[in-house]
Amino acid sequence: MELTYENLRLQNYRNNSIAISLDGKEDKKDIKIKLTTSDAMLIPILAGLNCLYISDTGGGKTRALKDIYTGIFGGNVEQEGTGIWTMGRKDFTIDSIFTQWSKTKEKYVLVKPRLNALCIITDELNRAPNVIQTDFFDFAEGNRSIDGIDYELGKENYSDIFPTGSTVNSYVDASVNTAEPYYYCVTAEDLWGNTGTASAAMPAFPYPPAGLTAVPYNSKVYLAWETGYDPEITLYNVFRSTDAGLSYVSRGSTRYGLYVDSAVNGIGHIYRVSAFGSTTGAYTCAA
Repeated sequence: MELTYENLRLQNYRNNSIAISLDGKEDKKDIKIKLTTSDAMLIPILAGLNCLYISDTGGGKTRALKDIYTGIFGGNVEQEGTGIWTMGRKDFTIDSIFTQWSKTKEKYVLVKPRLNALCIITDELNRAPNVIQTDFFDFAEGNRSIDGIDYELGKENYSDIFPTGSTVNSYVDASVNTAEPYYYCVTAEDLWGNTGTASAAMPAFPYPPAGLTAVPYNSKVYLAWETGYDPEITLYNVFRSTDAGLSYVSRGSTRYGLYVDSAVNGIGHIYRVSAFGSTTGAYTCAA
């Protein structure tokens, strides 16, 4: 069977930006051979080389590899294809690529057809623990030891491994609904556990509510504060202390600069109000 470029054309993914420009000759004339990003993604397949695909989140690498997985390698090796598709997760392990849980034996057992896969894709490998990422690249040599037995991967000395990773990372801190300001910094850690210098600390809170006043009347305390204008603020949280500010308990929330708290006559109270931002956290003032 003659292999043509059309046999390798990706089904859905298209990226016509020029990735590689080579010097060549045609009819003794110098020419430029330009390869698009779509073309360049086929090079490791033809050469039988492992390749790590990295892009920003939403860069299209998953779509491109889905085309490679289904269109070129025919999908799942256990369903008449020649590929394996896995996802990087916190519980991901290399052996999970080649084994599955047996209810009868009550242990993980080897699935031998998976050893013959020509293409192993692990999407978002960067989400797996660092030690697993290191282990992943160790087995990229084309063999794997399972239960003390070494197995050759692929067929006829062909085995491609295509992990992907994202260059843009995000984190959502869901524990900031308190009466304290926050500062964040970020460090980078490589596969061997080496940690780089921390980034500069950045504040993460909206503008604080100002001018908090507390007026007791008829077994209640009427609170008021200046809200100002801050598009980040989505909620104001009210906290109360009955032990001279040693500890606070939440009393409620409001979208406005007013709050009425049920209190007990004869007991001193200290109040704090935090302005809660949808993306920036909380900051407080006290009265």
